Amino acid sequence: MNKKGVFFTYMAVFLIILIVAVVSTKDKYRYREKSNAISARIKTINSFIGDFEKDLDRELFIGGYRALLSMNAYVRIIEGYVDDFDSIFTEIIVNGSMNGTSLDLMTQGAQGADITSWLTRTNEEANKLNINLDLSVKNIYVQHVTPWDVLVTLNTTVYIEDGQGLASWTFDRIYTREFSILGFEDPLYAVGTEDKVTNLINITPNSDFIDDATNDTAVLNEHLLNSYYINSTDAPSFLMRFTGNLSPSPYGIESMVNLEDLDAQGIPLLARSVVDYIYFGNATTTDKCNVTDMPDWFRIDDSSIDTYEVDRLTYNDC
Repeated sequence: MNKKGVFFTYMAVFLIILIVAVVSTKDKYRYREKSNAISARIKTINSFIGDFEKDLDRELFIGGYRALLSMNAYVRIIEGYVDDFDSIFTEIIVNGSMNGTSLDLMTQGAQGADITSWLTRTNEEANKLNINLDLSVKNIYVQHVTPWDVLVTLNTTVYIEDGQGLASWTFDRIYTREFSILGFEDPLYAVGTEDKVTNLINITPNSDFIDDATNDTAVLNEHLLNSYYINSTDAPSFLMRFTGNLSPSPYGIESMVNLEDLDAQGIPLLARSVVDYIYFGNATTTDKCNVTDMPDWFRIDDSSIDTYEVDRLTYNDC
């Protein structure tokens, strides 16, 4: 009887150990299966974040470019310079509107190019992956990095969460995108001519204005008649021109106003230097007239004579 009791005791212990082992193995399998599922899910969301940031980079370029173009449209609407460039630009790029009025340039094939519209479209794609997405804009600003290039900076907080609550990400991030201002309209002309004459920003193809050997003025005349631009630290930058700030800037640019274009639109001509920020501004300058081989209406201020090599020519005080 004792031997039988010991035998059944061993059998019972063996069965218990076997049951525990089986259950433990199943738990390990379930845990491993769950762990693999979570790992795969995190990889999916990480991949989504990578795609999200690439797409946001494209949005910042498209939206920023169109918003800057729309600033000229706004200048036309108000028929004057803007008071607060940053706040107006922010409203345009975030909402695609100004004072609640939609701006045509922010519409992209029936889809808004503004950040709010882009975020709506991005969330639609995120929902297909059972991902929740939110983006909070802290601030947006534009600044020059060269006289001919600007940088749009977006400071934001991004929140991304798995729809099942497995994982979430919250991070602050600064996104930037740079683009050229070449081909943009100069707001100085829009305001100064009551939008009757426009001028696109294009760099002069030749800054050797006067021929050294012959004093030929062909290049200077071409520069004048096409109102090409040069970099000038005495002039305001492109962005400064939106606010009517005509102070000097290390990113300053300037053109010469072709008075024939203004006259053709019936705009009364002013007796000022044709350097744009002087002509459309209020500064008092000492000017030179009757410059050799230049149009009779050509007038240039003393401080610009060296820049345009007019000092090599003959002229009179105006």
